[in-house]
Amino acid sequence: MPKPLFLHRKAGLYVRFRVPADLLPVVGSRFLVRPLHMTKGDAARLVAECMAVALSEAFRSLRKGEGVDLKKSA
Repeated sequence: MPKPLFLHRKAGLYVRFRVPADLLPVVGSRFLVRPLHMTKGDAARLVAECMAVALSEAFRSLRKGEGVDLKKSA
């Protein structure tokens, strides 16, 4: 499962996930960054972990050759 890294920006709290090396050609980026739309704390960590689970499932589907919309999964 991808480990979330929290980024504090002026626009708010974001989370960054690293894309596995074998999926770089498919995804086209080394990292996926998504806004959390909430303040830091336990709720933000829970949302980030739920995103990580969904992203892990999307990566698994990509490895099987199935089409996935990464913007909707993370």
